[in-house]
Amino acid sequence: MDESEIIVHRSSSRDEFNLLANEAFQYAIISIPFTVDRMRLKNIKSRILNIYKGKLAEALLEQWARKNGVLLDFKSGESGFWTRDHFDFLYRGIEWDLKNNFTHSEILPYDEYLKLPALVPNRHSEDQWQSALKSEKKGFLFSFMSNKEFPSPSQIKLSGAQIDFIKDLNKSEVDRDEKPFEEEWFLKEIEKRGASPEIKHSQIPNIVITGYCMPEQYSQFLDTDGVEHFNYAMFGGKWYFLDGKNRLNFRNGLIRTRIRNATCPVVALPSFKSLISASEK
Repeated sequence: MDESEIIVHRSSSRDEFNLLANEAFQYAIISIPFTVDRMRLKNIKSRILNIYKGKLAEALLEQWARKNGVLLDFKSGESGFWTRDHFDFLYRGIEWDLKNNFTHSEILPYDEYLKLPALVPNRHSEDQWQSALKSEKKGFLFSFMSNKEFPSPSQIKLSGAQIDFIKDLNKSEVDRDEKPFEEEWFLKEIEKRGASPEIKHSQIPNIVITGYCMPEQYSQFLDTDGVEHFNYAMFGGKWYFLDGKNRLNFRNGLIRTRIRNATCPVVALPSFKSLISASEK
């Protein structure tokens, strides 16, 4: 793909964005007792922010699709807040996951996004990439947002009593098949323990939608971790390095990860824009 195929979207007003943000934030709070802490974040506000960022990216993609008449089905893969979604959206008979990464920068010039990595977790035999390899109907869409456009965990408004209540909801971290409680009950219990939880943005964030992969592109993805797997290490000169905190830094720290990923440069992928255009013909 090239830079002309990059799609950038942001909500057209503060009110429009706040509707998405409030819904994503509420989901993050209610779902956190049932979400595996894959990043091993000890601070519950950091974990809430992590879930919120992912859910907001999905909401912004859905908003873009709706405004542009692109029929992405976000309902078919949904499950309850107490269990993991089957996939993020359905399009052209393919089950898609949105892989959104956050740059440690302001929004970049378009050509810089082409030099970033498309990443899919590949830590073990049951991880997302290995699961995709077993399916003929799995796709990944790669997008980016700027960390600079998000508040810090300390800026999340949540009382100590509310945090304790959330922590106690699923102490044993048991997987559940049935709905553990009603959303209305949860919200009432939260309100008993302090002011309404809140997250605020100083600016409306952008989502940058880039390339995609389906089974036809799987062979281009190679493992990177900076320890045992060094594929694409010299892409563009020196594509990544391992820092003192065992984080793999791509493009001098624009993207950071602590895990092994199946990896491909965005520029080597077909653009989502081209897929949409082909579907409309």
